[in-house]
Amino acid sequence: KEENIEHEILCFFLEKGILCWKNDIKGFFDTKRLIYRKNKSNFIRNGISDITAIINGTVIFIEVKKTKGNEFFG
Repeated sequence: KEENIEHEILCFFLEKGILCWKNDIKGFFDTKRLIYRKNKSNFIRNGISDITAIINGTVIFIEVKKTKGNEFFG
């Protein structure tokens, strides 16, 4: 799953002391209505990368995708 790859990347950055965070733009599951709802916050933007990191003053944006079938790091 993409979430597993994102977790590995974030853990790697954390071990190296690199400032990083996950940009969570997904919706959420409404347990009362039992449906998946889009997040309507004005502070969330579609098209933002999955992970943002700052390495030596340079901002890095990472979009995580997996191919059909096997996961890979590329």
